[in-house]
Amino acid sequence: MTDDVDKLMNFIGRNILSRSTVETMITAQEKTKQPKDKVGHFKRDSKGEELEAFHALLGTDSLSSYNYMLKDHHEALGNKRNVEIFTYPRTYDSEKNKNGRKKISMVAKFQVYKP
Repeated sequence: MTDDVDKLMNFIGRNILSRSTVETMITAQEKTKQPKDKVGHFKRDSKGEELEAFHALLGTDSLSSYNYMLKDHHEALGNKRNVEIFTYPRTYDSEKNKNGRKKISMVAKFQVYKP
């Protein structure tokens, strides 16, 4: 294992366009009483609605691949795991998709640590 892997602390998921993932992010923030137009913060070691929101986010089609990457390459990545997820809302009011709906894109940051 190299020193660079030991320094790994974050994964960034950019331009998350999946409508279902965006809906899950918004719902997670609403259920945990976090404003949907602000950065959302979800921790693995939380309880109740926050823990449910954390797992719901990890299970989305857009974000689950990061968790699988950590599992599939756990030794090479220093046995790290997701402990926090931050969601960053971004909307483009002027852009519409082919159905005429407003385009929504979000960003997720995964904080990872050694257990």
